[in-house]
This record gives sequence, C-alpha cells and structure tokens, in this order.
Amino acid sequence: MGLVDIRSKIKTKLESRQGDGEPLVDVFDSHKTGFNGYPSATFEPSEVQSDYETNTQNMRKYTFRIVIHQEIEKVTRSRAIDILCDALDTLMDDFDRDDTLGGSADMCRAIPLAWGIYDEGAGLVMYAEMKFEADKSIDLISN
Repeated sequence: MGLVDIRSKIKTKLESRQGDGEPLVDVFDSHKTGFNGYPSATFEPSEVQSDYETNTQNMRKYTFRIVIHQEIEKVTRSRAIDILCDALDTLMDDFDRDDTLGGSADMCRAIPLAWGIYDEGAGLVMYAEMKFEADKSIDLISN
C-alpha cells in the first residue's frame, strides 16, 4: 500500500461528496480547469518523504494537494467564499472522521492551506487548497 492506494481512497472519499445534495459537482484525480459545474475538486500527489523509523521499518509521509474550485462571476465573490467554506469544512470533517483513510495509512491529516483566484478563460474562479498528509509505516523486510 502506498501512493496508488491512498490516491484511490482520496478519490473515493471526494466522490462520496459529489452529486445532488452534496457540496461537489465534479471530482478529478489530476489538476485541471474547465469543469461541468461548481464547486469541483481536483487533487494530485505533491510530495513523498521517507524517514528511518527502525532497522526494519521506515515512516513515509504522502502529501496530496486537494483544490476546490468555485466560479465567482455568477454567484458573487461573497457567495463563492461561503460555498468554498462549506465544501472545505465538509471534506475536512470527512477526512478527520476516517483518520486512517480506510486502513491505507497509520494517520492522516487534512490541513487548509491557501485561497486564491485565477482566470479560467471563461471567467474568474476562486479556489481553496487543502493539504492532505498520510503517514504510513513501511516494513522493509519481506516475508
């Protein structure tokens, strides 16, 4: 278990919050623009660290960047902030309640990072970025 498993579990967790009555319209496992609707979430791995734990185990930290996108020209800037706050709160709560990400990690943390605005070409989009860290102890000795 490693990057592939954690990436798959993140996608499943985000997709569980997609659709009618949920805070997300679209979910993509790579960063992109040009969505079918808003808010949409994209994510990618951004960093992997490995540190010595014992002579038979290493501790790995897998870091992903999750970005929630919301257009602001149709809903206004203030409403976009509300929408992003709601989505961010919901996703952080979901990850906090499943701190092993379905057993794929020893400990996970969802950390809000940055907010910003970009021009998507069809209009302005506000985003909220969350860092997701998953720690996993890896056995170095094969059975």
